[in-house]
Amino acid sequence: MSLRDNDPIAFLLNCVENDVYSVHLNDSASDSKINELQTVAASQLPGAIPDGYIRFLRVTNGAQIENALFESTDDLISLNLDRNYDSSIFLGGSGNINEYVFDLADHQYHIANLGRPSEKLESFDSFENLLSSVIAGQSIA
Repeated sequence: MSLRDNDPIAFLLNCVENDVYSVHLNDSASDSKINELQTVAASQLPGAIPDGYIRFLRVTNGAQIENALFESTDDLISLNLDRNYDSSIFLGGSGNINEYVFDLADHQYHIANLGRPSEKLESFDSFENLLSSVIAGQSIA
């Protein structure tokens, strides 16, 4: 399977199936975990967890792709509260360099400078496109 098939989640599942050691996918998030996440996000964060990321969590409740980390339902709320962003939802990051955010104002996914979600390095109209870019930036693609 190639990332060019434009299905980054299927690409990652194929990596795990073929024992690519630098890709780790957690088990899928349960409906109750996702419902709890959405309920808490609605009351404690500046906006909802985006649908594209919810679809991702239904396949894998967080993932590590080489140096890139996408957060699980267990950590999303606390990490977002720690960051206290006004108009972005933190989804993960890459080392101490970049973070992956959903901007509530422009409804886009971004790779941004760590701790500065307004300093957007790349922008994407879907979570799948963000994920494809992150995968392509690692040595597994």
